[in-house]
Amino acid sequence: MRPAFIKAAALLFGSGAVSRQDVSERLPVPFTFKPRLSAFEAFVQIFASLCRIFLGCLLFAGWGVFALYLWGVWGVAVILPMVLLFLAALALLMTLISLIANRILRL
Repeated sequence: MRPAFIKAAALLFGSGAVSRQDVSERLPVPFTFKPRLSAFEAFVQIFASLCRIFLGCLLFAGWGVFALYLWGVWGVAVILPMVLLFLAALALLMTLISLIANRILRL
């Protein structure tokens, strides 16, 4: 039974000299990912992510109410400009949150 286990392990995990790499070093990761964060850096990144979620939801909800009001006043002609303005506002919000987080990390 032992040789079969070794053979199966070699097939699954590779054979020969195995180097101990961290998971983040073996997998392709986005260029903004930093595998080893300090506690402060992790806190800032978590807080920035929660701000993106919360403020993005508030923007979406408020924009939806405003778009519904304008749709009632002006009709269907307002849909495309409101969608484009929403996407621009959302992109601006996400950019500002990233800039603020990066500025805090540089302090």
